[in-house]
Amino acid sequence: MKKLCLVEQGKYVNHDITLGKKKTWETDDCDYIRYNWFTDDDPNATYTPKDVGGERLRWSEGRDFLFSKVVDKYDYILYTDEDTVIKHVDNRDPHDELISFLKEWNPLALNIHTSNIWCHDERVIKRIQTGRPCLIRKHDACNSVLRNDIARLLHPIKYHGSDSVTHYQQYLCHTIGKEYYMSPPNLFSVNCIEEQHYHVDDRNIVWQQEILKKFGDTLVDSTSWNEYITNRSVTTDELSSIEPKKNAPEVTEEEFNKLFKL
Repeated sequence: MKKLCLVEQGKYVNHDITLGKKKTWETDDCDYIRYNWFTDDDPNATYTPKDVGGERLRWSEGRDFLFSKVVDKYDYILYTDEDTVIKHVDNRDPHDELISFLKEWNPLALNIHTSNIWCHDERVIKRIQTGRPCLIRKHDACNSVLRNDIARLLHPIKYHGSDSVTHYQQYLCHTIGKEYYMSPPNLFSVNCIEEQHYHVDDRNIVWQQEILKKFGDTLVDSTSWNEYITNRSVTTDELSSIEPKKNAPEVTEEEFNKLFKL
């Protein structure tokens, strides 16, 4: 089993970001799998609209589709979109840095911090620039990494759409494995393309609020969920001062299900 698979979705053909990403991440340790939701005519795509019956999947449905193709085949899954680039603070190879970190630390989940959008957090940046991982609680949906055991429990995505649909995944990673959920050192990402999704109805605030309420209603402790979603902070002063731990224990279905109402 390979250590990692990068799964990506997007619509462009032969974009410089895609070509660079494929060159960087398609290695002996990592596979690169791309879903082009817009056109079948993409030489770099593993899957295209013909593989989903010609449908225009919502963003979260595309992520579920990609997960279904890689589950149990890799130790970790790196979820990304074609509009972001992962970089190393010292301009070294980000692939090598991430693979090395995964092998040494065996985290439950990661997020490679996106530095130029809403989730920019100086506390995270300062720690990762000194070569230390930083514990996190929330982040952008791109460039998140899930270990296979937790990914199996977090999919399929509960309620489909675009914005806010993976907040529940982040909340559960933080709740189950706080000290094993982090941003890795020396890596950050940049969002390089600003463009509207194909589906726009699921980006409005009413849609998002409905998703968040539905998930909260399934939890035994909805109070902590409500506190979580009202605080946009990626980390906190307390969390960023805690030293992360290596070798996250495997998450069992029994442990996971205790968080939910029967």
